[in-house]
Amino acid sequence: MEAGYDVITKEDTEAKTLTATLDRLPVAQIGENQYYSLYDAMQAVEGTEETTITLLRDFNITTTGQSAQIEEGKNVVIDLNGYNVISTLENTIINKGNLKITDNNTEKQGTMTINLQGKSSNEYSEGIVNESVGKIEVNNNVTIIGKGTLAKTIDNKGIMTTNNAVLNCVGTWRANLRLISNTGTLNLNDSKLIHQYDEYTYEIYNETGTVNINNIITQGSREAIINTYEGEVNVTGTVIRTGAEPLVSLKQKSSTSKGTTLNIINATITGGEVNYLINGEKGNVKISNSNITSKSGVISISNSGVIIEGSTFTCESQIISHNGKEGNLEIKDSNIIYNGTWTYGNSIRFQFTMVHGHMVIRLDFNQQEA
Repeated sequence: MEAGYDVITKEDTEAKTLTATLDRLPVAQIGENQYYSLYDAMQAVEGTEETTITLLRDFNITTTGQSAQIEEGKNVVIDLNGYNVISTLENTIINKGNLKITDNNTEKQGTMTINLQGKSSNEYSEGIVNESVGKIEVNNNVTIIGKGTLAKTIDNKGIMTTNNAVLNCVGTWRANLRLISNTGTLNLNDSKLIHQYDEYTYEIYNETGTVNINNIITQGSREAIINTYEGEVNVTGTVIRTGAEPLVSLKQKSSTSKGTTLNIINATITGGEVNYLINGEKGNVKISNSNITSKSGVISISNSGVIIEGSTFTCESQIISHNGKEGNLEIKDSNIIYNGTWTYGNSIRFQFTMVHGHMVIRLDFNQQEA
């Protein structure tokens, strides 16, 4: 069946007949005008005033469709209206203006699924591209789902903000799928991040940009929620991490790379069954006025500077592992609490370069203080 067409059935109960016809139905509306594709609706947006495109039903955007482009200065709102969009089209949306993806339906929430197949590790397919001058906002319980291989569901080069949204990365083993590839500024507020399936499937892949986190819930395993190579990651508010891998993993882009600066300020982080909440190879970590609780470790890092001040760590296993030839570990005016029964090797592995201020370490082995 040709893309954009549906089978429309009409029943005549008196004649006891069912008539089926092939016809096109409009999928989107601006004011009183209806359109048969998202591309057509985007093309109809004029001027710089905010224009809302309201979806009218579930529909697919196939590889035979046309890429919808939002030019600089235009302000477009896509209201999913409780409906679901599935796209297999590369460059489904290219945004140079202001784009909001929202859902004003009070009975059900819509989803946007991007399912792409890239060509090689040097040639990723991209779904939604936010150019350096673009701004994207996703809110009101909208769910963005990324699927496929060798693909970037969203390639953010500008500013992207989520408020009360769900980001779901559904990959397969070694899929090399990046839900959000970031070289711009990514703000994640009051949102849920879900990572499904296997390694080399990335929820947030921060190449050189800035990621700001405020109040998120994460779930999933096999990969860190945020893999970051350079740039900055800032965490504040309440963060709940469930799953078998870290919240943040600091990667090394090259031997000369300075890595990522990770700032955890005024945050409350609760970890699940993870090895460490934070791990990495290169960067600088500052944790201030924060409470971090993990059933396993908090930090395992090498060749990186770590400053902990005014904070409390509570763990049932190794709390801090700091090694390598570069970087200092400073702990100031903080509480380090171990309340587990792990006794292999050194129960708490600290490699201190310097310790300032007042530090309290409480070790409870089988509920006995040492």
